[in-house]
Amino acid sequence: MLYWILYPLRESVSIFNLFGYITFRAAGATVTALIIAFAVGPFVIRFLRKHQIGQAVRDDGPQSHLKKEGTPTMGGLLILMSVLIPVLLWGMLDNRSLIVVLISTIWMGLIGLLDDYLKVVRHCSKGLVGRYKLAGQFTLGIALGVWLCFSPVTPGGNAPDINLLPSVRTIDLESSEGIDISSTETTVPFFKDIRIDLGLFYILFVALVLAGTANAVNLTDGLDGLATGVSLISIMTFGVMAYLLGHVNFSNYLQFSYLPGVGEVSIFAGAMAGACLGFLWFNAPPA
Repeated sequence: MLYWILYPLRESVSIFNLFGYITFRAAGATVTALIIAFAVGPFVIRFLRKHQIGQAVRDDGPQSHLKKEGTPTMGGLLILMSVLIPVLLWGMLDNRSLIVVLISTIWMGLIGLLDDYLKVVRHCSKGLVGRYKLAGQFTLGIALGVWLCFSPVTPGGNAPDINLLPSVRTIDLESSEGIDISSTETTVPFFKDIRIDLGLFYILFVALVLAGTANAVNLTDGLDGLATGVSLISIMTFGVMAYLLGHVNFSNYLQFSYLPGVGEVSIFAGAMAGACLGFLWFNAPPA
């Protein structure tokens, strides 16, 4: 939003040129998310305590976790708020890659909200049954995989031909000025000249990665601040990778696949990092 409002004014006020740099807007999103988390966090915690919205601890868990019974839960609302507002302010909302991560975040957030609702309101310590969680995650993953599979890689391009079966191809990095990658291809770490085209299996691959990542966070959670701290490190790494893949010079120099527009995801990553850091302040022991 700020990009569309302030960047066109750069001819009159030169400082607005900064809004053309992804790094500046990513930093702005990070600071904004951190401020929102610090400012809104105490009000959210008081609201949850006032309405007795507390953590329901599973009976089959460690006995040391029983003392956490009643700890304010649904803190994911604070993270969602701290992420979505900065992205809306600092991001380019017509960017396809940014739209993908926003839809995924909102969808997974709704699944988490339903899980907390069942725990808090319906007093079900296990929350949403695992198979229903997986159903929601795989539904998003398959829809996302289909969209990415049949959508053009470059702006204005035509939808690529999709191979029915996986295949492997090798490219000559020395003779190629830029490395193009189709919608269903992935690279092999440390063997950047090898491309694996997953074909239609790419859709299942996306669904497995999405569901696996979401449940990995669930498995990590358990100690105060553990999941948030691990997520903070991961999202910062993804933010750097998104920026490099979306920068034509850096991607070619590092022999990565250049993905136009994906650098905008680093703004989302910055907002998520700021939100996690702010949430970690309230989630540190004893939460």
